[in-house]
Amino acid sequence: MNKNEAIQRVQAVWDKSPAASLCVAIVDQLAEGVLQRLTFGQLYGLASKSDASQEDIARALQYLTGHDLHLLDTEFEFIDENDETFYFGMQDLSDAQHEGGLYHPESGELIDNYEERVFPTFVPSSLAKEISAK
Repeated sequence: MNKNEAIQRVQAVWDKSPAASLCVAIVDQLAEGVLQRLTFGQLYGLASKSDASQEDIARALQYLTGHDLHLLDTEFEFIDENDETFYFGMQDLSDAQHEGGLYHPESGELIDNYEERVFPTFVPSSLAKEISAK
């Protein structure tokens, strides 16, 4: 898939709505290879340029992490007391919920209140990497 095909898919679903504009902005960044990780701060910055509401942001994320145009994978970010950043996958958080805790990847210590200290981020999927390689 190339950038134009991705944009056509977005517009076939969302037409010229703010959610489509937000998706296209993300596709553009993915195609340019500048987007290595998408945080909510970056997402809100892109959303403000396309007049996207919180509902539009949710729709765009659902679409870009879904099966139809899976351009983003979800990861979770944790910043410890030394300002070091660590990333966890969905399975890590699922395991933490079942086991009752999340452990620091280096120290092995239980992370207090991890639910309040771990935030979602989004990384390019394998499909997105195809787009940026073209």
